[in-house]
Amino acid sequence: MLPYFSAGDIFEQVKDGIRNEKKFGLINLQNVLEHVIDPIELLVDLKMMLSKNAAIRIRVPNDYSEFQMALLNSNKTTNTWFAPPEHLSYFNKTGLKNILHHCGYQILSLQADFPIELFLANDHSNYSKNRSLGKQAHLSRIFCENHLIESNINDYLEYSQAAGKLGFGRGLIAYATPLI
Repeated sequence: MLPYFSAGDIFEQVKDGIRNEKKFGLINLQNVLEHVIDPIELLVDLKMMLSKNAAIRIRVPNDYSEFQMALLNSNKTTNTWFAPPEHLSYFNKTGLKNILHHCGYQILSLQADFPIELFLANDHSNYSKNRSLGKQAHLSRIFCENHLIESNINDYLEYSQAAGKLGFGRGLIAYATPLI
């Protein structure tokens, strides 16, 4: 993959790609959108780099979700996901759907990954109150996701989509295409 790797300012790279009429069948923004100054500009510009019948995949942290707010209201955690200057934008299920719609995309699939914040609901596994529990929570998340994927990938995708509808997971993954 190294010959295809390009480092630099994402906005300059996209503008250069548009000028050179580069087209892609899939553009993957994994943990990017929350870090850029203008996510709307980026999403609008990326549409011009998608070939016909192409898709964009976006993965963002699911911040300020209903579950996180319930945890806050129950004093199970503090607002640990507020992380400027690293994170400049925050997305939950509604926010991600709204920005994609606003930028002219149709969502094909909205998914959520493992809800690691379940551990915050239990005082004995609350890694926010006891940081030494964080690594085990992460390893449990990996174990559970790997088990579910290995058990039946299609069922796991259905589970991930149901979790996406609920906005119940640490990360959100959207697959979308430009509206025609």
